[in-house]
Amino acid sequence: MMIKRKQTFVVALKLSLILLIVCAVNKSIGRETMQGESKILKTGWYYVVDGPKGFKRQLDKSEEHCFIDKTAIVTASNFNSFLIDGSTLNAPKYKYRLVMELDLAGAKLMGIATKKSIGKKLAFILDNKLLYVVSVRDQVDNGITVMDRGIYSKEELEKFKAMIKAEH
Repeated sequence: MMIKRKQTFVVALKLSLILLIVCAVNKSIGRETMQGESKILKTGWYYVVDGPKGFKRQLDKSEEHCFIDKTAIVTASNFNSFLIDGSTLNAPKYKYRLVMELDLAGAKLMGIATKKSIGKKLAFILDNKLLYVVSVRDQVDNGITVMDRGIYSKEELEKFKAMIKAEH
C-alpha cells in the first residue's frame, strides 16, 4: 500500500513538472491568451477595427498601432501566386512591392471585404506581425492584393513570399 502511494505521488509530481514546463515554454514563445482565445494571428488580410474589439499590433518599422479583428478575411491558403515587381509608389527607400493573387474563394471574400470597407482600413499580417495597413478606396474583386509600403527591400519581400508559401 505504501509503495502504491509513493508511485502515485511520483506520477503526480512528474505530471505537475511537465505541466509547469509546458506553461513556461508557451509563455516564452509568446502564446498569449485573452479569455481563452489565442492572440496569434495567421498570415492573411484582416479588418482594422476600433480598439477594444481587436488585437493591438504595431506596424512593422513604424510607431503606428492598429487594432486588428481576430478573424482573417483570407489566409495564406487562399494565395495562389506571387510576384515581386517595381512599385508604382514614389518610395523613399525601396521601389518594390509584393503582388499576391488569391484563389477564387479568396477573391470573392476579398471583394466582399473591400466593398464593406470603403473608407476604412485593412491590414496584412505575416508571422503574427502587422506589415501593411491600407485605406480602402474601391472594391477589389479581381483577386489581386498588393503590399506596397516602399520600405522593404527586394530580399525582404522574397523572404515574405517564401514564408507565405510555406504556410500554404
